Amino acid sequence: MKVEKQLKCQNCHLLLQIDSSLLDLSLSQRNLLMNNSTLHELPKSQNTNYYTSQEKLDQVNTIQPISKINEWMKDTGNSIIDTTQRDYGAMSTKVDKEDESGNGDFQNNGYITEKTLSNQITTLTNVFNILSARSYIDYPVCQDCCNILINNLKIDYNNALKQKELYKDFLDKLESQKPTGTAYSNDANTVVLQKEKDQLLRDLIELENENDLLDQEILQLQQSLEKQKQIHNEFIQDENVNDLINIEFQKEMQLLENQYNHAMNNLDQIRRTNIYNETFKISHRGAFGTINDLRLGGYSDCPVSWNEINAAMGQVILLLATITTRLKLKISGYKLKPMGSLSKISKYDNGTKEWVEFEAFNNGNSKFTKLFRKETDFDKAMVCIPDIIQQVTSMVTTTDRPILDNASNAEMFRNNGKELPYDMAQGNINGISIKLYGSEPTIQWTTAMKCLLTNMKWLLAYSSAHLQPNSSQRAE
Repeated sequence: MKVEKQLKCQNCHLLLQIDSSLLDLSLSQRNLLMNNSTLHELPKSQNTNYYTSQEKLDQVNTIQPISKINEWMKDTGNSIIDTTQRDYGAMSTKVDKEDESGNGDFQNNGYITEKTLSNQITTLTNVFNILSARSYIDYPVCQDCCNILINNLKIDYNNALKQKELYKDFLDKLESQKPTGTAYSNDANTVVLQKEKDQLLRDLIELENENDLLDQEILQLQQSLEKQKQIHNEFIQDENVNDLINIEFQKEMQLLENQYNHAMNNLDQIRRTNIYNETFKISHRGAFGTINDLRLGGYSDCPVSWNEINAAMGQVILLLATITTRLKLKISGYKLKPMGSLSKISKYDNGTKEWVEFEAFNNGNSKFTKLFRKETDFDKAMVCIPDIIQQVTSMVTTTDRPILDNASNAEMFRNNGKELPYDMAQGNINGISIKLYGSEPTIQWTTAMKCLLTNMKWLLAYSSAHLQPNSSQRAE
């Protein structure tokens, strides 16, 4: 027959060879084996009063035998509360049923009474499980492991005995040191100690009262401190608000002061500004004289349109009219009519006793006058301009006029007896004719116009010295 199951040592896990005496155990033998595994009583020779209470010993002695427990389980069919007992009961019942099943088979089938080896091993396995559940040792074990367990148990037993003796000696020592009644029989010492105790109690009560007073005082001080903190915080907040207001006020004051200083600087700059020099900017660009960036002249290599020349002549007449008007000068025999590029000059004719008007502009369409070299209105107007400049220069440089405060101002325009840088007489400027006779501008005429603008710049510079004080006084 093939063996279906084999038992192993639960410690070293080696296969075990089962003794023949264990293969055919009766029910009573199994119960006896399982009961003896945990119900061995301690020898009475051992004094257990030092480490086990009498109550626990009574509970152990009153435990019912396992056989009665098994009978009770069979009768009632109820489970046992204790986990170990419940496992044992279940396993015992299983073993009993297996035996009964085997007996039934024998009765029914008439087989031999010996059990098969597989059933025997299964029965032993259940027995070993019950024994393992009731002990801290896992069954089955081999002979070598059993010897090792026995030696370990002997060592633990000897250690427990030694520990018991140590506890016993220590307890005897404590009992021997227990003070006798005569140590406390001294009434005098008792009275002194009682007085000291009473005094200490009174001191303790006084200290507790003082502690209560101090707690109250601390509480009052804390409340006062909180009020002071609140007052201080409110003061700081008010001070911060005032500082912010002051900072904003300082910023506004600084802003106003900066604006005032900026306005005063602009005012000083405006007062120092020569409005006439800014309005009439006379300069030169190569061979051309310019007034407000308008070229007065032209030649074949660099032609200039008559519109630009007429506009420049209009600026010249406007400048002369401004000087005479601001200085309240009256020009003899001439009237200036500044009208931009269509400006005109009126001249009084002593023969006809009438005013003759000349156009100070040229449209470039005088082919007939160009052919016969006939003097045009533009030429007559150009001849009038130097005469007007001479009259204005003569009037502003006259020393007996009230407007002149310093004789050096008049000398500024008298360069070795000359009032202007370039001579202007009889239609010539610096010896160059200013008449075109209807022809196109030439380099000579352009040079003459450059000299004309130079003389006007000198006149403007001197006239501005007399015009600015009057304007400053009006500003003040």
